Amino acid sequence: MKDIAKYSRWFVAACLLASAPMFTACDDDDEIVVEVPPFNLDATAVSVVWNESEAVVNFSASENWSATTDASWVKLTPEKGEFGKHRLFMTFEHNDYLSPRQATVTVKCGEGVQNILVTQGGCTDAASVLSVSASVETGTTDFSAGALSLASYRKDIEGNMGMTYDEFIQGISNDGDIDFYIINDGEWNLASSAGTRCSAWLNTDMENVGWKDGTYPDNAIYVETWAEDEEVNIGRGVDIPDNAEFDVEFAYANSDKSRYIIFKVNILCPTYEPVVDVECDGNKAIVNMEIVDAAYAPTLITFDALADALQAGISLDVEGFVSAVTSDRDTAPVVMYMIDQATGNWDMDSNYTANGIGYWLDDKYLPTGWTGSYPSNTFYIETSEDGIYIGRSNDVPSGTYTLKFVYALRTNVTKYVEIEANIDCF
Repeated sequence: MKDIAKYSRWFVAACLLASAPMFTACDDDDEIVVEVPPFNLDATAVSVVWNESEAVVNFSASENWSATTDASWVKLTPEKGEFGKHRLFMTFEHNDYLSPRQATVTVKCGEGVQNILVTQGGCTDAASVLSVSASVETGTTDFSAGALSLASYRKDIEGNMGMTYDEFIQGISNDGDIDFYIINDGEWNLASSAGTRCSAWLNTDMENVGWKDGTYPDNAIYVETWAEDEEVNIGRGVDIPDNAEFDVEFAYANSDKSRYIIFKVNILCPTYEPVVDVECDGNKAIVNMEIVDAAYAPTLITFDALADALQAGISLDVEGFVSAVTSDRDTAPVVMYMIDQATGNWDMDSNYTANGIGYWLDDKYLPTGWTGSYPSNTFYIETSEDGIYIGRSNDVPSGTYTLKFVYALRTNVTKYVEIEANIDCF
């Protein structure tokens, strides 16, 4: 059996020798030497269309061989074998991009190496072209935006646009030549109606309508391409309903629209939910809070959050404190005073100037009357059964502000709760 196996191996090798190209040369003794190439491929280049699934290359190997590829969209079967005649099957993922792509299949047999160049055509079925699906959340205030990073879609951009990512970024700049479209019910509308060349103001139907005072429903959403930041900013107009959602479709395309990339974006405009963080230390409560950039819109500090300080300072639980705070300053068991931050003294002489138990404040955060404008009015504080409402006046600049005030027992002002409210206005 051993001799038969040896004979079979040499017989197969002889058959390969007969079927493979041969190269001859003379040695130093002028004897003819036959050089057998390690293998022979019947193709070194393969071209397929975008949705073609398979190709086959036939070859003969004189010894053990292996095959690899540099592309994830190409799969090889088998990936290795022994001497003999073989069929190398190449299976392909569909090319969902508009641009053709290439891969290299490398076959090694002994010391021999040969490459097969695979070219797959770009997608010719518009319905199958890969688009980008994304979601963006705007801020909670008027004209606030969320950002869509274009760098996250580098592969999709290059695959559809047929250019490098850097060329694309240059093309969408204000000096570029790539066009911007809003797609509505399948219709492409050239757009440049917001703050950059590739931009649009949209109504609630996501139609490109241009600037309409920024007010809902005529101006619901804006889309602005900022090439220098490699971002698409998607923001909200004025008076957007709570937790409103929109779906917008837009595209970037070359001049004849033979190369384009489509973005399908879900937009959420969340309701404003201010941050209110309360830390009680004895009879003092430190509150870090946010106030929305809208005149008179209040932020609530609940009495439940102040419960420990109320108990420590004036020996009242929340229910007892609420019943003790009334709008009649002359008779209420608990009264409210602002603290003069320059001196640390309590202002025990000013009357309430806001609704209920509360004050309108000037630019030194001391009680004043209603004027309706900054800086003579900065903030207001109002005490209610729900808690303490703090809001801002018109035109208060963005920044951080500190208000200090106390609630004290009328008959014993040594029993009090001090509140320091650090306010972030944005």
